[in-house]
Amino acid sequence: MAVPTPNQLASRPIGPLAPLLAAAGVGLLGATVAFGGAGWVPRCPIHAATGGWCPGCGMTRAVRHLVHGEFGAALGSNALLPLVLVASAGGWWLWWSTANGRPAPRWLLRHRTPLWVGALVATILFTVARNLSGTPFAALAP
Repeated sequence: MAVPTPNQLASRPIGPLAPLLAAAGVGLLGATVAFGGAGWVPRCPIHAATGGWCPGCGMTRAVRHLVHGEFGAALGSNALLPLVLVASAGGWWLWWSTANGRPAPRWLLRHRTPLWVGALVATILFTVARNLSGTPFAALAP
């Protein structure tokens, strides 16, 4: 069975609608984080099992601070927030574009492997650094 191309997916009725539905879902989730109580957020299973901070630890608090305009506190909760926001916005824009029949940018197709590897290396380094107690990097912990 062949994998459908983005243009074939865009020709389906749900194709162009899917990115909008996903954006609405993310907006609803953001509103829940911003205005809901903090008690509903589950504990990180990695932190609960190991005591170490995973790269996502503090991200919910960071989004909550960001929505309330507390940019310093957002970065203090998780310094990866800007990278995650840029990557998420870029991924959504690429999804939206291809769902509407536009080709992916050539530079992205040429450089997608280095981008993925760079993001993976940055995430690993961030995770290791935030778990080094007694160093200046310990401030990266939420």
